[in-house]
Amino acid sequence: MAKFCNKCQQTLEDSSFNKRADRPGLRAHCRKCCAKRPSRRKKPIMTPEQRKESQRLARKRYNETKERKAKQAAYEAHRRAAKLKATPKWLTETHLAHIAAYYECAAAISAYLGTQMDVDHIVPLKGKEVCGLHVPWNMQVMQHIGNVSKNNKLES
Repeated sequence: MAKFCNKCQQTLEDSSFNKRADRPGLRAHCRKCCAKRPSRRKKPIMTPEQRKESQRLARKRYNETKERKAKQAAYEAHRRAAKLKATPKWLTETHLAHIAAYYECAAAISAYLGTQMDVDHIVPLKGKEVCGLHVPWNMQVMQHIGNVSKNNKLES
């Protein structure tokens, strides 16, 4: 018997066609046309370094999106409001100067060491069990990685 190839527009013998995998019958394209088709192989396996770089670039692209910037702005506004509520009115100018000194110290250490340093509240401003105050004796300078992993928890 003969069959028409939809790709090369030729009538060929049935033996020139592959069987269909999903149902009985032959494929619409002959073997030569199917061989010319680009393969659908999976992406090559990445090395850990390539994967890390790929993830870094994906994070960078995500962080530059409008949606991410809007979420970050909302988070920062919420954090500022919580900090204002956690700052007692009885703090003196000396106390406020000490708080500013913590932030200056963190910036100086970051510049000197080349690693990001944060000012951490020892008792979190918005913890689950307890909420701390935005006062000098509730602050410490620590690495960003440690501060992020702490995640509003009171370390015991």
